[in-house]
Amino acid sequence: MKIHLWTLLLTSLVVLSFSCDHSHSHSHPHGSGGQPDEPEPNTHVVTVWEEGIEAFVEFEYPVKDEEVRFITHIAYTENGKPRTEGPITFEFTHENGKVLSQKALKDPKSLEHPARAGIYLPKYKFDLDGLWSAKLKVPLADGDVRTVQLPEFRVYISKDDAKSVDAPEEADGVSFLKEQQWLISTITVPASHSEVSEQRTFPGHIHEKVGKRVLVSSPVQGKLTMKEGFFPDRGTPFKAGEVIAWVQPILPTSDLLSLIVKVAEVDAQLQQAQQTLELAQLNLARAEKLRQSDAIALRDYDKAKYEEKAAQVALKAATSTKASYQEAMNWAKSLSGENAAESKKGLSLIPITASIDGTLIEIKTAPGEVVNPDQPLFIILDTSIVTVEARITQHEAEDIPSKPIARLKLDEGYNDQEDNLPLKLFYSGLEIEEDTHTIPLLYEAENKDGLLRVGMVCEVLMEVAEPKNVLSVPYSALVDEDGSFVVFVQVSGETFQKRNVELGIRGETQVEVLSGLKDGERVVVTNPWAIRLASLSTVIPAHEH
Repeated sequence: MKIHLWTLLLTSLVVLSFSCDHSHSHSHPHGSGGQPDEPEPNTHVVTVWEEGIEAFVEFEYPVKDEEVRFITHIAYTENGKPRTEGPITFEFTHENGKVLSQKALKDPKSLEHPARAGIYLPKYKFDLDGLWSAKLKVPLADGDVRTVQLPEFRVYISKDDAKSVDAPEEADGVSFLKEQQWLISTITVPASHSEVSEQRTFPGHIHEKVGKRVLVSSPVQGKLTMKEGFFPDRGTPFKAGEVIAWVQPILPTSDLLSLIVKVAEVDAQLQQAQQTLELAQLNLARAEKLRQSDAIALRDYDKAKYEEKAAQVALKAATSTKASYQEAMNWAKSLSGENAAESKKGLSLIPITASIDGTLIEIKTAPGEVVNPDQPLFIILDTSIVTVEARITQHEAEDIPSKPIARLKLDEGYNDQEDNLPLKLFYSGLEIEEDTHTIPLLYEAENKDGLLRVGMVCEVLMEVAEPKNVLSVPYSALVDEDGSFVVFVQVSGETFQKRNVELGIRGETQVEVLSGLKDGERVVVTNPWAIRLASLSTVIPAHEH
């Protein structure tokens, strides 16, 4: 159980500061002017928790036509803090149905705002004896009004009549004043029946999901370059398809030499085509002269015409081929660093892109470096979903379901999240590993906030039995005393009892209580150690309203 040092220091100071202050009297002035030897008047001490409000009200047994002060403590059960502003309203109804007039309130301003944080001090005068019911209404800032039903009480005909009644015995326990409770935001919740599943803890390890770690390389050989001065650093996030860097392709020397040879071959073919065309043109001119004098057959004349036209087509093709190869060779030379003065500006750059969404976690190159297609340049990792591996022994596997529901619990102190992270099982080992004699269980865990890091060790909480409806309390209510557990029950507004409890099923956030506690009893769930420290104090705390 984790206990913060600052909490212990604060609670110690709270207990000591109130315990050592003897200047305050616990008695409440009641305006009787009685002598010190007179017995303390009977007093109602009422504590009600309803609609998110804790109302702790103290008042002397009322007497007809006598003023009585209702010392009213108001706090919010959700955070243990006192009400510091805003009005409250009492509604009193006699057993005959008559509603107490607001004129019975001596000072209406006493209900408009607290006399001090959490405490209202209204005074009322009742004009009828008998039974009265009471409602306390607390309006909230959002317009909602919370209503607390207080127990019935009797208004007596005289002071002697009120004194003659035996007061109920006060509950024994540890005194811890409202001012002390509010200072450390003491919260109580009722012990209740809830669904609790037996859970066990197994060691776990966090891995990246398959396919979520990728090596990024260049599609071609070339020189790694920056575009517009950008080059990524570790931690840079990328979307799939987004450019990480650029590469300027470089043609291998062997390919360049092949191009040079090919250009020479094409040049020779071009010269040959030119010569062929010149010869064909001479033959055609001779044939035309002979044809005019009918000295050549028509077939031979047509053949000369065809050969001349074919030579023109061949020359045109050779010229185009040489131009293409020459352009390719010039481009290749510029890429390989040759003829730098003739290289064109704005040569095409080939992008290197991310293949997955993720974060750049490793850089294996630098701008200006010549890289190859098979060379890893960057590593991108996506941890939005991770794999949590838990391992169980063969013996443990016999006691848990085949597909156990599990949640992730990080090492203590790693983060302040109260809720454990739900896990989704996607693989249950089909064989026992020889080295460890364990069975792997693989779960998926969402990691939107990035709290889970690959390589972390963790604890995996697995449900090992069907849920049972049992009396339970939160783990935060437990106080370890020499190996046994106790809880502190709020039996009244400022009185707490220590209870030894026997525990049963241990769930994720709740633990079963087998004995020592009843359904509905309110246990302290924040800073119960403060109550324990108060129980060890030998000085009776006091206050005065």
